[in-house]
Amino acid sequence: MHIAAFRTRFRRLWKEYLGGLIMLGLLFVPLLYLQFHEVILGSGAFDRAPSCSMLRPSLVPAHVDPREEGDDSRRRCRWKVTPTEELKLLLEREKATLDKGAIELARHSLASGREIAEQFPGNRVGDEPGFGPGAYHVDGTSSHEIRFRVSNLVVELRCSGPGEGEDRRERRERAVRAAAEVRDALERMS
Repeated sequence: MHIAAFRTRFRRLWKEYLGGLIMLGLLFVPLLYLQFHEVILGSGAFDRAPSCSMLRPSLVPAHVDPREEGDDSRRRCRWKVTPTEELKLLLEREKATLDKGAIELARHSLASGREIAEQFPGNRVGDEPGFGPGAYHVDGTSSHEIRFRVSNLVVELRCSGPGEGEDRRERRERAVRAAAEVRDALERMS
């Protein structure tokens, strides 16, 4: 009789509180997702865009300080390499949203940037080998840009200055060298 009374009482309590337990579970799971969505979807290696001083390419003379603008999500760096040549670096950090991871957003940002660059007349856009999937270059009349991604950080390095022919080829080589140094520094940080 003692066991039968216990079973009856347990069943009654279970029926009374089952609805509450289910409601609590339905509330708790979304709260956990909101708290940990960056872990679930992938937040990427960078929680902020690195400072310009950490990414100075060897092309830039040691006495030249960067002009730095921006915040933790978007940073611009500028160095005057020679009186007529300038090196610009743009770093854009993607952050996970509720439905997309930061790395996925960075991939999308890089791809849409390429689509936009291809629409401008005079731009020659092509794949840039050695900088990972989706990396590309934009060869304009007075600049050469290389765009690539490291984790959740989209990077654009632009080397600009006057010149055609040999100067243009040298500008491209300097841009590729500087971008490779920036990429290597970012990969060490990630």
